[in-house]
Amino acid sequence: DVSIRKGWFFKETENETVKSADQIMDIYLKSVGRNANLLLNVPPTTRGKIHEKDSVALLDFATKREALLSKNILQKAIQNIAEPDKNNPTKKYSWYYILKEPATMRGLYLKEDLLYGQKIASLQITVSNKGESVFRKTITTVGNNRIILFPEPVQASEVAIVVLDSKGMPVMKEVRGF
Repeated sequence: DVSIRKGWFFKETENETVKSADQIMDIYLKSVGRNANLLLNVPPTTRGKIHEKDSVALLDFATKREALLSKNILQKAIQNIAEPDKNNPTKKYSWYYILKEPATMRGLYLKEDLLYGQKIASLQITVSNKGESVFRKTITTVGNNRIILFPEPVQASEVAIVVLDSKGMPVMKEVRGF
């Protein structure tokens, strides 16, 4: 829980403390992007309206969020899913994406299908460009939302998501590269 300005209640003297769109985006990525909820307090003025500075910051945040997450570089990628079977029971649950041509990626958005509960305990993400690894990270839970922002944009032609530990069969509802 966080407030868009210094205090939980509106004070005209706190108009300069309104968080910027970048600050709100950082909070969003560190909460919603890590499978948590975000309760952003936006206190109304004494006239019952949202102050212009708060409104501008929220609209700018919405624009930045949409620009970041609306793209899906993996949408037209060739997808391959692997899972354990009777011939290879130790095989890992995996999702592989191969792009027709390299594209610039800033991160990944992952979402588990939670119909039967959250299953993924840990997984490894490897992003490669023409077979050469350009980003690798091991993360814990995915859950309803997991946003992995790369330290810097990378050229990518392949993405591998390999489940290292799960509590049953994981089902990925959505995987997007942006």
